[in-house]
Amino acid sequence: MYRDYKNKINKKIISEALSVYFENANFAYEKIEAGYENASFYIVLNGHKYVLRIYNAFQYGVHPRDEGNILTELDFIEFCGEKNIPVPKIHKTVNGNFYTKVLINGTAHFAILTDFIEGNQVKKLSLKQVENIAEIQAKMHLTAIEYGTKKIRRVAGPFGVHKWIKSELKKYKPSENKKDLIKHAIDVIDFLGTKINPSTIKKYPPILIHGDLHCENLKFIGDKISGVFDFDDVKKSIAADDIGSFLMEILKTGDSKQLREKAITYFDRYKKIRPISNDEIELSIYFAARRRLVFKLLEFMGIWEDRKTDTIQNFRKVLEQVRRIIDLAKSI
Repeated sequence: MYRDYKNKINKKIISEALSVYFENANFAYEKIEAGYENASFYIVLNGHKYVLRIYNAFQYGVHPRDEGNILTELDFIEFCGEKNIPVPKIHKTVNGNFYTKVLINGTAHFAILTDFIEGNQVKKLSLKQVENIAEIQAKMHLTAIEYGTKKIRRVAGPFGVHKWIKSELKKYKPSENKKDLIKHAIDVIDFLGTKINPSTIKKYPPILIHGDLHCENLKFIGDKISGVFDFDDVKKSIAADDIGSFLMEILKTGDSKQLREKAITYFDRYKKIRPISNDEIELSIYFAARRRLVFKLLEFMGIWEDRKTDTIQNFRKVLEQVRRIIDLAKSI
């Protein structure tokens, strides 16, 4: 399993990573449980709190873990910080580098050190928090437009859903009681592919996007965001893709009336920072529907290691909720 490296990280490896930032570092550390792809640790040193992140060295799905990808991520985070987006400060090594490398079982892994940001993580967002996320996300998109695409070294493009799903399906032998549900899910993904297509995407400017904004990657003090984290899914896409990644978080539960209220709350605030057309709003919601369905389909098929396989009953509920999200896109 390609995430096994996380269990091999010990104090000696952490000490090696910190040695390029501090001399004779006497530190305490604690593993951060949140995070799926990479390993992160709270570090307390000289009365100051940091976070050490050790990246997964392997490529999974559509997101490369190479130097170009990571340098783009870190450079963009630093640029966001300069524009007053609440991102963690990245510390550079004594040699002025953005990152270091550590060996784990003979494999080199990138590692970075950032400041620790105070705040709380929440499991359920209030409408005030949704408004604040809309404001921050709109500011991030304006910042990304200013950042441009010329400095991008190498990142993934728009999520290659159809290619990935079809590749996974070739390896998967569904049980008889799952076949019809999986076929229905693929039909819905194909429908969403008619809405999220290359000609539609070309109507909007390409920018760097966070790509994975949800509760685990945010901290709050009250209703205000104190920190935005985990830019390791940063990619070149369009703002609607990024908005969809967050909307999935707030649209995955609720009836049609509640979905509409949450979406209107978000977009009313977003529009005050960055203009957005009705077509782009509709596209954003389609992105949210597709993301929700693809992720739950992979769980249902048991393809994602370390994630609980969904039951037939639960997956039926997912399909019903995705239908509500699609109806919302058509009506908003």
